[in-house]
Amino acid sequence: MTWLVASAAFVVALGLLPFALADPKDTIYSLLTHRGSLPVGGGSIWQLLVGTPYQWIPQRADVIFVLGLAVLLSLLVIVARKNLTLSSPDIYGLLALTALTLPLLAKSVWPYYFLDAYVFGVIWWLGQADPVAIGRRLIGISLPLIAVLATLLTEFEMGTNSARIRLNEGVAMGLVLAILVTALTVRLRRRDLALSLTRDR
Repeated sequence: MTWLVASAAFVVALGLLPFALADPKDTIYSLLTHRGSLPVGGGSIWQLLVGTPYQWIPQRADVIFVLGLAVLLSLLVIVARKNLTLSSPDIYGLLALTALTLPLLAKSVWPYYFLDAYVFGVIWWLGQADPVAIGRRLIGISLPLIAVLATLLTEFEMGTNSARIRLNEGVAMGLVLAILVTALTVRLRRRDLALSLTRDR
């Protein structure tokens, strides 16, 4: 495990090295300090804090919330599902779950933020036995559908300057994503359901 972490760190450092050598100031700005200067934009549940004394929270720390929620959700699923391995079909559900944390808690949501959740969601859904069956597999199909609809909604909202539309869209999308994240977490934690879906194959 130590070698894996060391190898990953080496690859990241090696990839960043040319940029750091060529322009260290802009590299640090692009990777670390740039996001803090961006305003709270559309498509975000953080729209609720715009114009309040608490606007600094998403302004400076939205990434911490995204990463924190991704780690928390991963731990919730992994602790409940000791049988979850890299070859398990539900690993794609877990990847989709963690990918949803970015559009859920980012201070400004762009349409492509839903791509990872969509791709992993489709793989997870189609990897289930009888993926078009309704009922227990409903959450599987809802994941890519919501990702597509959210992408279209975000694309529509980006063209408007109306604070009211941004607020309504951000809150609505935040609620839908929060419900989806909760339902997906509950589904992934249920070992009995995962085993029965695997047995259906």
